[in-house]
Parts: sequence; structure tokens; C-alpha cells
Amino acid sequence: MGDIETVQEAVIGHVLPDIGKRHRGTFGDHPARQRLGGPSARSARALSGNVLRIPQSVVKRVPAGGARSTKELKRQLEYVTRDDGVKATWMNMNGTERDLFKNTVATTIPLWASTWSGAPKRGHTDHIILSFPHGTDVEVAESIAREWGQAVFANGEFGDRWQYIAGLHQDTDHVHAHFVVNKRGVDWGQFLSISMKSELNYDIMRELHAKISTDHGVAMNASSRLSRGMIENAPRETDYRAAHAQGTTVEVEPLSTVSRMKREAMIRGFARQYKGLSGLAGLSGDQEQGAGFMGRLKSLFETASQNLDEGMTLMTSTDVDVPPVDPGTRLAEAQGRLVETAQQAWSDIQNMKSGSEKIQLEAEFAEQARSLREAAILEPFFDRHTRTLEGADDPFANLVVRGLHAARDTLLEEGRDSSGVDALFDGIREKLHQTFAQDEERLQRVSTSSAEMVERYLLSDRTEAQVAAWRDQENGAVGALYLEAERDLAKDGARIVEDYEVPRDLQEIIARDQLTQAEQDKRLSDLPAIEAIVDRLSSEMSEDDLRNVRAGDAMSLKDQIKDPAVRAAVASELKNEADLAVDPASRYSEPVDQFQMLARTTPAHAKERATSRDARPDLADDYGL
Repeated sequence: MGDIETVQEAVIGHVLPDIGKRHRGTFGDHPARQRLGGPSARSARALSGNVLRIPQSVVKRVPAGGARSTKELKRQLEYVTRDDGVKATWMNMNGTERDLFKNTVATTIPLWASTWSGAPKRGHTDHIILSFPHGTDVEVAESIAREWGQAVFANGEFGDRWQYIAGLHQDTDHVHAHFVVNKRGVDWGQFLSISMKSELNYDIMRELHAKISTDHGVAMNASSRLSRGMIENAPRETDYRAAHAQGTTVEVEPLSTVSRMKREAMIRGFARQYKGLSGLAGLSGDQEQGAGFMGRLKSLFETASQNLDEGMTLMTSTDVDVPPVDPGTRLAEAQGRLVETAQQAWSDIQNMKSGSEKIQLEAEFAEQARSLREAAILEPFFDRHTRTLEGADDPFANLVVRGLHAARDTLLEEGRDSSGVDALFDGIREKLHQTFAQDEERLQRVSTSSAEMVERYLLSDRTEAQVAAWRDQENGAVGALYLEAERDLAKDGARIVEDYEVPRDLQEIIARDQLTQAEQDKRLSDLPAIEAIVDRLSSEMSEDDLRNVRAGDAMSLKDQIKDPAVRAAVASELKNEADLAVDPASRYSEPVDQFQMLARTTPAHAKERATSRDARPDLADDYGL
């Protein structure tokens, strides 16, 4: 792996050239799942397995396989331990694994039955099948199955220990192991519960199966269907059985429109994560300039990201080699170093002298964090630095300032001159300095300055981490004094911004931004840019055109306003302005939500929606096959 400075320079250093420092550390594992590693390692391993086309782990409960009586238990155990096609049988009654004796089944039945109570819906036992890829050596499969049973049911990590009898069967194309488990715990009497609401669930069981198998030289993966680009639900085994019995094809219940949209958004999120992991694989790659394993993995991640974006799925294989290195571990190590480097860089920024440069570096750090978040899967540090505050949570929220940032970005993307916006910012900045400087003494008492507060106010948005740092000064003086200063300056800033007239060529761009970003409980009259356009057109348009607009003909505004959503909003407000002239009490400004819907369905907003920084997949969701 390349040294840590390389990671920092490639990802952090180009933004913070004199801030970040070399910082060593290790990536900690979750204490309850040391074998699997922490969340980042688990996620990276699953996504790496997807791009390497590694077969999926199969761990399933036999439908209606729970014994409700000693008769049913006898039938289960005799099937699992029968001679025909069975490679090996074993048991675990007290945490210690051993082979079956001749009379084990006969003695086990009354022993287990004596612990039963009540009438559980799914019976007093569970019947679990552990399946292996085609061609798996039976001796290796037995070792894996024995180790897996011990890890899941007998080591006490999941709240209790449960007795089981197991058998490895080789009578089908796929070697598989059967586990019949007594649900009443040995140590505490805890009833075995395997569900997404429990500490022990099928995701964990599959992950353990995959990890133990890989350790034994059998390539296996445990990932979600969504991470492989598969939107539709998998057919249930009962559906397969019914279809087979009837000689028909398996039908799956179609998804609702809402469910499909949510899953599509999650798949887009996975595509971004594959893209992020591609960069991380490059940073943690071999010295052969991409020719080694991590270089190959980088290319596979890039392809996976593209495939998911194009609506394709990532297929698994039945015959793959075990990776020469554990990509999950390697990537997790890179993630850990990346996070620690970023944390040190952020700490160094906070230790800088108060001033505008410090705030500018904070903003640049937030932009980099947004690009790094997909590479550092499930890392809360980057989440806090990318989560922008909204509404009342943002102390300096101002629609005009945000709109000016949006206008400058739009002009630059279109290759147009943005000097007009820059001039507006310069004028606003000068006025803010003049006003905020009057509170310099108070601001210094809370470890900040007027120059710093001006830059905080003029940011397009503020992250959760930024505001927390501003309000958590080391001298402990922040409290009510800082919050009071923050509130006062926000009011002063709002008054200053309102006095600046936005040039007409920027009004529509800013109006669109305000429309799409406004809270849904706002009305059109609350959006300054919409009101500015309404005031201007009220004085510029002919009476005939105004009359048409007020009669419901928004197309009369087509020459003045290109954006359909802004045009509809302005038309609505022009009509309301006419109502106001007749009867002030009759005016009713429309809520913004219906116009937001229109704005978000237009091509101009499609790209923004597709790359939303807040749409992330939940890697804990839908690991099932």
C-alpha cells in the first residue's frame, strides 16, 4: 500500500496544501464482530465481491421446518443424520463440538423437549441450510460448516448459546449442511430469534459464511440485491415450490411506483459508492502503477458504477478464484487512514488564527468531504461535514445569498461572464464588514472576529460540523454570548442583503434556486427573487399582456421568463397582485410546493436530482438473495 502521505496529498493535500499532516493509526473493528471487521470493512468486502463476481452465500431457513412435537423433531433429526448421501454429522450441546454417537438422536429428543414451553408460531426448533458453490471440496465444506455453526450458535456472541445437530450432505450438485437448532438457549434460556430486529439475523449469518469460506479458500460474498443493481424482489422459495408443482413460471409481485423510485435512488447511491471505491482502490494500490490486484479492482469498480448508472445488473459467477488479498480489509485500511488524515486536517484548520482564510478553508474542506463520503462508506465524520443545515438550523440562511452562489455557478457552467455576481458579492461583503466591525469587541470575547463572521454569513450553505465548531470554542465562553451575537449579526446581514438590487439578468436564475430550495410551508410571496420579478413586470408589461396573465394565460410571459416553473410562479403572483389592488384582504399567495414539483421535473433540475448529495444507500438493507 502506498504511504499515508500519498493518500493525503492525492485527496486532501491539493485543497489544504499546508494544513494536513502525516498521521498514523489503525482502523478499529466492531467488538461483537471482530472476524467481520467494522462497518466499512464489511461494506467494502461486499461491494468488492460484487465486482469480482464472487458467488453469493446461501443461508436459508427451511419453510415450516420448525418442530412442534417430539415426533416432528425425530423426523427432522433422522433426515439430517441419515446414512444416504451424508458426509459427516456432528453436534454441539454445551458449547463444545463433537461427532454424533449412535444413540445421540434418541437421547436428544427428550432432552430438548424438556426445555420447551408454550407453542411458538414457528416451532421449538429451526432448520437452517448452509449451501456451497458447485465444485466445493466436501472436506473443506465440512470444516467451514463446523466453524460457522460454532460462530453463530455456540460462542455466546449473540446473547446465548443454542444446541444443534448438524449434517453435511453431498447428495446434490451443491454440497450443503443442515442445522437443526433447539431455540431454547443453554445459558439464559433466551429464545432464538433470527430477524432484522435481532442481533442475530440472516445478513450476519451470510456474512460469517462468506468470511469463513474465504478464509478456507472458497470464494464467497454476502451483499444486497440492490448493491448488484437488482430492483425486483427475489421470488420466495415457497413460490418456487408452488410453481414447480404446477409446472408454471415463478411470478413476483410487482413493485409500487414509490418503492421502485426509492430503490432506483438507492442503486444510484451504490453507483456513486463504486465510483468512490474506485478512487480509494487507486490510492491503496500496488507499486506497479495499477498493474496489480488493487489496480484491477479500481477498473472493476469504475465499470460497476457505469453499469448501475445505465440500468444493468452485476452478475455473479459460479467459478472464481479467491482474491490474492482481502479487498475489504485493504480498502478499510485505506479508509481508516483517509479519515484520520482528514480529521487531522480539520483539527489544524480549527487551530488557525481567526479570519476569512480559515472559513474559506472550512468551505473547501466541506466540498472535498462530499467527494470523499462515497469512498469512506458509513463514516460519520464525513457525513457531518457534508450534511448541510436548513431552515431554522442554519443560523445565517439567506435566500438571496444562496441564490447569488447558484447564479455564479450557473454562469460558470455555461461559460458566461460571472463578474456581475462577483461585483455584487464585493459590495455586500464591504457593507457587512462595516456593520459587523461594530461588534468586534464582543466577537473577540468568543474567539472569533468580524472578518470571520462575514465569511460565515456569505457561504452558500453551512455544514453541521462547521456550525458545531463555531459554537464550541475552547475557552468555554460561547454559550448565550456567542448565540446572541450570531443572532444579531444574522438580522443585520439580512437587512443589508435586502438593500441590494439584483440585476435583471440574474433574477430568473436566483428565482429558480429559491423556488427549489424553499421550505414547503413557504409561500411565493416569501421568495425575494420571485417578488422582484413580479414588481418589475408589473411596471414593464403592457396592460393587455398583464390582463392576459391575470386571466390565466402564463404563456404571455414566455418572452420574459424562460424557466417554466418560475414563469408559472410569477404568473400566479401577478394575478394575486391584481386581487390585492381590488381588495387587499383577498390576496392569497400560493404555497411553493406545487411549483417546486414543476421545477424538479424540468431538465435543468434533473442532473441536480440525479447527483443529490443526500441520497445514500443503506448497506444494512436488503442483503437477501
